[in-house]
Amino acid sequence: MLEGENIMRKNRVVLPLLLTLSMVLSGCSAPAKTQTTAAPVSTTSAAADAGQEAQPQKKYKIICIQRMAGASYWDTLAKGCSQAGEDLGQEVINMSPTESDAAAQIAVLQDAIALQPDAITIVPVSNDAVEPLLKQAMDQGIVVITGEGVGMTNHDWDLAGLNTENYANHAIDELAKAMGEEGDYALMAGSLTNSGHMSRLEAMKKRQEELYPNMHLVSGEIIAPTAGTADSALALFKELIVTYPDLKGIFTHEKTAQAALAVEEAGKLDQITVMGYATPNEAGQYLASGAITLSIVGDTIAKGAATVALAVKVLDGEEVVEGMDLGYTGFDSIIVDKENKSVEANSFIDINKDNYMDFDF
Repeated sequence: MLEGENIMRKNRVVLPLLLTLSMVLSGCSAPAKTQTTAAPVSTTSAAADAGQEAQPQKKYKIICIQRMAGASYWDTLAKGCSQAGEDLGQEVINMSPTESDAAAQIAVLQDAIALQPDAITIVPVSNDAVEPLLKQAMDQGIVVITGEGVGMTNHDWDLAGLNTENYANHAIDELAKAMGEEGDYALMAGSLTNSGHMSRLEAMKKRQEELYPNMHLVSGEIIAPTAGTADSALALFKELIVTYPDLKGIFTHEKTAQAALAVEEAGKLDQITVMGYATPNEAGQYLASGAITLSIVGDTIAKGAATVALAVKVLDGEEVVEGMDLGYTGFDSIIVDKENKSVEANSFIDINKDNYMDFDF
């Protein structure tokens, strides 16, 4: 089993207080729906575990913006951000649109900049759409940490989460094994503009072409988007199954539960293997039934927390270097790509029907 399987898991107590605000986009007639979350009380930083003080000399205001609020994955990232705020003695504010929509996120980002925080972290719905505003933020002296924003220009660092090559190689190898190294398969991204998704899926495609010539990527391209509502994603997977009746495998970076449900409803559990990126909390029933064979993930709470920890390092003027410890699971010895201003985790986790109940994120 993968090295991430034996990764240390820490106990968490998270008590979020959710406040829903209507954030008004300057110059627009319609308000943006936004969810703002206060920092909860929690403990889990590596420094705290070691009995050390985790309180920096300076206290910063850090605003964290996810793609949306109200979905399990994004809410868990927000919990991680709040957790780091408590661990590190920082003021952390979660502000996210209530839908995964570029325009809605831009409205939230504008309001965040107006609050003049010390740092903003953001997982963009569309990288291109937020670039001008992030430049504006940086011009005002605001530290910017993106998530899944490899290749973007206007950020101090991008926290990509998972090492692209390691993740892609493992994912396609596992899918190939399940498919007997032959047959039709599909690769699904949340968005074609999501550089994190696309870089990993493109690397999977490349390795398949090199090592598994009897596998065939349907349409020859990565399919997107699966982001959006659960219903729209389910409809996309149903259409995929009808369009490609010989489909044997699906790997999707979003809405893995909807892929499993579509396969179940089509009566093709014995024919189609579903793998992807899904937290155990959002896909537990499908992991339990075997409809999802494997989910390959990072610790989502740790990822959110590491984003804030990275922002604090930058604000404190520390140099971000290979092997730096951000204090959270998988980020205790980070992989650094200085050319692309990218930080990656050093491990990930294989989750299946046998171990999904061991995790709470």
